[in-house]
Amino acid sequence: RRAMESSRPENPLASWWSDFSARTPLLTRCTLQILAATWITSLFTDFTYSLVNVPYYSIGKLELYRLVLSPMFGNSLFSLVVIGLTLTPYGSRLEFSMGSTHLGVVLAVMSLATNLIFVFVCYLMASLGSYEALFFQCQGFWPVLMALIVVESQSSPESTRRLFVVEVPLKYYPLALYALFSMFTGPRLDMAIAMGVGYLNAQGRLAACKPTPQQVAAWESGCLANLTSHQNFILGSSAQGSSAWSPSPTPERAQEGGMA
Repeated sequence: RRAMESSRPENPLASWWSDFSARTPLLTRCTLQILAATWITSLFTDFTYSLVNVPYYSIGKLELYRLVLSPMFGNSLFSLVVIGLTLTPYGSRLEFSMGSTHLGVVLAVMSLATNLIFVFVCYLMASLGSYEALFFQCQGFWPVLMALIVVESQSSPESTRRLFVVEVPLKYYPLALYALFSMFTGPRLDMAIAMGVGYLNAQGRLAACKPTPQQVAAWESGCLANLTSHQNFILGSSAQGSSAWSPSPTPERAQEGGMA
């Protein structure tokens, strides 16, 4: 019986997941899992319009939870696939570079800042006569991903990056991506704001909202201690910095928290 079990062909899906888990840092991997779970949930009960950021409801009806939950909802299957293909390299490099805890705070700050500025802009437009702006939607993970791409590109030691056949200076790479995206879907206010938030973060304008290395170390030895033993949790003290943009940053080099 044991011989028969050992001779069974390995499940390709299980093999792929094992390889993906081994090379993808914890926060990036968990973010993709949460996005996939919310999409599966939407097949049975769609909470999208009840949870995305619509200024009239978020502020006018004091449904403030929308400001936090909106990135997790409103993602189609196609968007989920593209987000997965994009977030895996970009998110992994940043997580190897700054650590799981620090990246988690950066993502939370940029997401909340994007939603708050979106609400402010929509109310400003309404005060100028465009009342329909109160029902504009900031939804899905695309705005957060756009902000993340800005931070990653501005942190990279590279000078240019290829976009199809064109070498684009990294300073303008997110703008080129946004222009390309807008050609297919039309301009999106939430993504434009997120891109601006990403540039503010890259320039250090949001530094007051980020934890110090001492705070990160205290959290990782305190309230986050149980997470540090999970597979590929990148400790702040083990973050690679600019070395994360080397051809093959490895979890073994970046974390010492152990493998589960």
